Amino acid sequence: MASLAGVGVAFKLAQGILERYEKLDFSSEILPFVAVGTIADIVPLIGENRYYVLKGLELISKGKHYGIKRILENAGYNNIEDGVKAEQIAFGVAPRINASGRLDTVKDAVTVMISENKQEVELAVMSLENLNKIRQDLCAEIFAQADKMAEKDRNNVLVLFNKDWHIGIIGIVASKLVEKYGKPTFLMTYSEETNQYRCSARGVEGCEDLSLHEMISNISDKLDGFGGHTLAAGLYFSEEKASFDEVKKALIESYNKLNR
Repeated sequence: MASLAGVGVAFKLAQGILERYEKLDFSSEILPFVAVGTIADIVPLIGENRYYVLKGLELISKGKHYGIKRILENAGYNNIEDGVKAEQIAFGVAPRINASGRLDTVKDAVTVMISENKQEVELAVMSLENLNKIRQDLCAEIFAQADKMAEKDRNNVLVLFNKDWHIGIIGIVASKLVEKYGKPTFLMTYSEETNQYRCSARGVEGCEDLSLHEMISNISDKLDGFGGHTLAAGLYFSEEKASFDEVKKALIESYNKLNR
């Protein structure tokens, strides 16, 4: 059984509340959010996850959410009334929504998702598009740097670090490195504000038996905290607990142990 994304858990709670007040019909108003959140969280689209995504995409294609419709059109996906695919959300909607929180505040993303004022939504969509272009430039720069490091790395899992990498971008770049090298990838940067190493990790689709969460759990004694699931995770630690090299070595050993 597939694990629900956080948005799926929130949806079940909302359903319980709606059922309590006999307003379950309102569930259909929420499903577009569940579809977008589930796809963006990179959880396996099976079981309940698949059902929620299919129902949410069906509603989006029928024009039930103006903001999501406008992001799709702005991303070049027209004729959504013919059907919306998960890939269109993953590559068109999710990056633009994420760009807001990664590079600025989440205000524009929230506006697009919940505002009923079309003019307000249009301005927010334009802002998200501009932020997404900045994100793309940063992604290209960080990917080029990480790719050079990855080319020289002979381990079965990539664990790379640069103190100047943007914390809001490394998860996206990790996904691109997974696509190129077919290896679980951990990209780390350093936060002067918290004096901690911050990491975003991505797993290899099709290799769900090798869970990133389990892999990280095995080295939890070296970390200040972590979270995630099979294909996407994050962790953070301070040098008081371990050095980057120690965490890298431990992650590689954990991978090798699980991959026997």
